[in-house]
Amino acid sequence: MRSLLSFSDIPITSIVSPKLDGEFNLIVHTQVETYTLNLWDTMQYQLPCIRECRQALLAKGITQAKLLAELYGVDKSGRMLRLPEFIHEVKAGDKNRVKLGVFDLIEVNKLPISEGYRWKLEEIADWFQNAERVHVIPHGIATSQEALKQFWSEWVEEGGYEGLVAYNNGGWFKVKKRTTIDAVIIGINKKPRYEIQEVTSLKIAVMDEHGQLIEVGDVASGIDHPLRKELWKLTDYKLREDRETLYIKPIVVVEVEFTETFETEKPVYTLTDDHLHQVGARPYYSLRHPRLTRFRPDKTPTKQDIPLEQLGGS
Repeated sequence: MRSLLSFSDIPITSIVSPKLDGEFNLIVHTQVETYTLNLWDTMQYQLPCIRECRQALLAKGITQAKLLAELYGVDKSGRMLRLPEFIHEVKAGDKNRVKLGVFDLIEVNKLPISEGYRWKLEEIADWFQNAERVHVIPHGIATSQEALKQFWSEWVEEGGYEGLVAYNNGGWFKVKKRTTIDAVIIGINKKPRYEIQEVTSLKIAVMDEHGQLIEVGDVASGIDHPLRKELWKLTDYKLREDRETLYIKPIVVVEVEFTETFETEKPVYTLTDDHLHQVGARPYYSLRHPRLTRFRPDKTPTKQDIPLEQLGGS
């Protein structure tokens, strides 16, 4: 699936749908059982949405089928949960709020499907039109740039979906909602290629009102090998290290692009006498799909330039 920078880059005439923030699954339906299988070969049988899927297929006389779907969750108001929250719902929460968003039909009654993608979506919609927890994903045709803008506004800005997915002439495209944060590099992760003095992963942080550094996660340095070599110079600012990370003096500010955040416990550090100490942890945010976009030589590691409030913290 090709990633695009903007929804305006989606080809006109594409079939467009919202990108669910869920877990990709194969639905396997037979006369004997119906289950889902994710990328890690984890099988699910007992979820209410899977039982409802089975009932709907059997009611249509379908005794065997393979479909692709996103397994996702909604809150009590019906709004889609972010992936970490959804995982909690599957493991320990209200299973009735887990749903299946079906987006492709691979095989039915042991016959492969040769019809076009739009036909598949319409067929699936008919199968599940009376179901509560399983449905075909919303979709529309990108007839113009104005239509694409409307899809983005309705599904992403207002609906809270992760982005858009588009299908055109056998090709798949995706666009995610992204934003940026300024943060300081506090460590070099000892990832692959570290032993040959290439930096492939950095640990970054923001600063609270007391001057403490709050870690927001790791960001890859990208595939630029000269940059990976150049980043090795940061080891000159080494403060301490452990088995996984070489911590450095927080002096280099970078801009990082990401799709969204999720709440979790994050380490808190103080810098005193050129020593970076972890002094505890606090509830804060981690970044999803972070990407290093540029260095910010115009900024310094201060609470004015890298404030934790960038992510809504206080």
